[in-house]
Amino acid sequence: MFICTQDYELRRSGVTELLPLRIRRYFYGIDTDSITEVRLRRGKPVCVCTADSKQYMSKSGKISTSLKNPLITTSRDIEEAVEFLTSSSVYSCQDQIKNGYISAAGGNRIGICGTMTPDGGYVSDICGLNFRFAHEIIGAADKAFDAVYNGGAPKSTLIVSLPGCGKTTFLRDLIRSLSNSGISVSVVDERGELAACGGGEDGFDLGINTDVFSMCPKIKGMEVMIRSMSPQMIAVDEIGSSDTAAIYDAAKCGVGVLATAHAGDWRCDIPKELLACFKCVVSLSDRHGAGTFEELVYV
Repeated sequence: MFICTQDYELRRSGVTELLPLRIRRYFYGIDTDSITEVRLRRGKPVCVCTADSKQYMSKSGKISTSLKNPLITTSRDIEEAVEFLTSSSVYSCQDQIKNGYISAAGGNRIGICGTMTPDGGYVSDICGLNFRFAHEIIGAADKAFDAVYNGGAPKSTLIVSLPGCGKTTFLRDLIRSLSNSGISVSVVDERGELAACGGGEDGFDLGINTDVFSMCPKIKGMEVMIRSMSPQMIAVDEIGSSDTAAIYDAAKCGVGVLATAHAGDWRCDIPKELLACFKCVVSLSDRHGAGTFEELVYV
């Protein structure tokens, strides 16, 4: 069983400990700080992604763009990983699995693909796992801070980009900066990624004026936090159209919202009803590596 430590450095240095044992051994002695994802696909090479490259693990323990002598993921690797990540209780994690992921210690998330039952209640024949490793980058949101902080009257802000461009890392740092500037921020951490809480303590630095509600659905969590914690801002990750009413209700209560959403071109891709809930849009890309700041626009 994976033991969740409260020490961030220990957790961060051990992210590859989430991998199945056979594959994990190939990462021993390798600097893993720059790794953002490890993808395991049944019968295919182990793929290792950084902010600016996609490479493969070889049977000699080397990571490169070459596909010569690649390390191949087996069915047993997938089975062992799922057993390990769910502490040998796949059933207890089905609510997460049917939504395509498993949350792990340290704010790390493992994406899942397989075969879903017709009623959408169970996933079997899991054939692919995407280990997405969380990062904390102090200063990631510095370019947007002044505009969002707005002299102590923070603006509701939507952070948008394509997947894998650093939205969550950017949001995490923006929360920290606003909180340390005296803004009361309530975080609804639906998948345990933003704060990486363990034992009631945050795994990442979200600032001194931040309250966290972990593993709670966004809509329910926003309602509870507004009622119980009197925040100036509420922060949530990866919103969609179904969250519009909850965000609108927060605005009616005088509470700002910090949120992320997937979008290539936010002017076209974000529904107008959802966009209307925000005063500011931050656009990111991976043009110069994940988290590249492209623009900040008042809307």
